[in-house]
Amino acid sequence: MAGKVYFDVGGSRFTTTWETLQKVPGSKLDKLCALHEQHPKPSGKVEYFFDRNPAVFGCVLDYHRTGDLHLPDNVCASQIRHELEFWEISPYEVSSCCWKILYSGDGVDKTLKMLDKEIPVFSTGKKFIQKTQGISSWIRDLMEYPSSSMLAKVYAVFYLTMVVFSIICDALIRSQDYSAQTQNVTISGSGSLDHLMPSLTNIPCAGLVIEILTNIVFTVDVAVRFGVSLSKTNFLKSLINIMDILALLGFWILVVTAIFSPFYVPGSETNALMVGNILMTLRFVRLYRLAKVSRGLKLVLLALDKSKMTILLLFAIMIINSCIFGGIIYCLEDHTFSNVFRAFYWAIITMATVGYGDIYPGSVAGRVVACVCAMAGLFLLAMPIGIISKNYTYLYTKLHHREQHFKEKRKCKKTIKFSTLVNGDVSSVS
Repeated sequence: MAGKVYFDVGGSRFTTTWETLQKVPGSKLDKLCALHEQHPKPSGKVEYFFDRNPAVFGCVLDYHRTGDLHLPDNVCASQIRHELEFWEISPYEVSSCCWKILYSGDGVDKTLKMLDKEIPVFSTGKKFIQKTQGISSWIRDLMEYPSSSMLAKVYAVFYLTMVVFSIICDALIRSQDYSAQTQNVTISGSGSLDHLMPSLTNIPCAGLVIEILTNIVFTVDVAVRFGVSLSKTNFLKSLINIMDILALLGFWILVVTAIFSPFYVPGSETNALMVGNILMTLRFVRLYRLAKVSRGLKLVLLALDKSKMTILLLFAIMIINSCIFGGIIYCLEDHTFSNVFRAFYWAIITMATVGYGDIYPGSVAGRVVACVCAMAGLFLLAMPIGIISKNYTYLYTKLHHREQHFKEKRKCKKTIKFSTLVNGDVSSVS
C-alpha cells in the first residue's frame, strides 16, 4: 500500500509511509494500516493523533523502519514498558545495547518496599508518643523503630545501656584480676575450661544484681517483641533473635543450676555450667540492635542479606581453591604440613592475604604455589566483594532518594498548611 501517513503524537509531528507500518506484523501501527485498508478515506491526507509520549513513539517508528528497537535514555523504564505495551511491541525486541535502559527500573519497587519495612519513615517522629491504630502496633513501633517517637528513642537508649552494662559486667567477672579475688571459683575436673564455667553463686553481689536485672529486661523484651510481631515465623527466622534467645537460655540454665546446686553431687553440674556460659557469650550479638538506631549499620545488614547468594559464592570460591592449593602444597611440603587439613588452613589464610606465618612452605616450588594462591585470592575474592559493595551503594542511594522525597513532601505540606491558615480557611486543614 503506497502513500504517506501523518501522526501527531503528544504535539510532535511524524511522517512515514503505509509500507513502513506493515514491516512489523501484529503491532498497533500494522493493525492501523489494516483498518485503513478496510475503511479507506476518499480523499486528502491521512493523519492520526495519539496523546502518548513522542520520544518513545519515535523509537517505535524507527523500529518499523530499520527492524532494530532502540530506546531513549531520558524516559523512565516503567513508562517505556507502558508505551511498548500500548503500541503492542514486545520488550523482547529491544536491542541488546538498550537492555540497561529497559531493565534499569527492575526491582526498585521491591527495594523501596523492603526499605519501608526495615527502615520506615515516621512523619511525626518528634512527638513523644506516636499515634497508632492499636496497642500492639504502638508497642511494636516502640520496641522496633526508635524513630517512631521520642519515647521509642528513650527505650532504645535504655536497652543499649542495659546491653553495655551486661557486657561490662561479664568482662569483669571473667577477667583474671577479678577472678583472683574470688578464690572459691573452683570446679573439679574442669581443667583448662574453668574460665568458661563460672557459677552464679560465685559472682559477687553487685555483679549478680546487674546480671539478673539486665537479663530480666532482655527476657521481657524478647517476649513482648515476639508477642506483638506481625509474623512469628519471621521473628524466629531472624539470626539476631535466635542468638538473643539462646543467650537468655544460657542465663536461665545458670539460674536453675545455681538454685538446685545444693542437691547436686559436687562436680555433676559441670556440663550445665559449660553449656550455660557458652550460650551466654552470644549476648554480644545484642550490640547489633544498634542497627535500629543507626541507619548506616542497618543498611550494612540489609546489603549482606541482599547479597546472600554472593556470600555463598564467596565461600564456594574459598572452599574450592583451598582444596586445590591445599592439596598441591601438601604433596610438595609433606614434611612441613603434617596433615592435609593444615594445608587447607594455610590455603585459606593465604588467599585471605592474612598470612599469620605460623606455617609456610620452605621449598622453591612451595613458594611459587604460595604466590599463585595469594594472587588467586586477590583476584577471585575481590569480585564477589565488589558485588556486595555495589548492593550497599544501591540501597544507600535509594534510601537517600526516599528521604529527600519525604523532606520535599513535608516541606510542601507545611507550605500548603501555612497558606491555608493565612487565607483563613481553617476548616480544610487536617
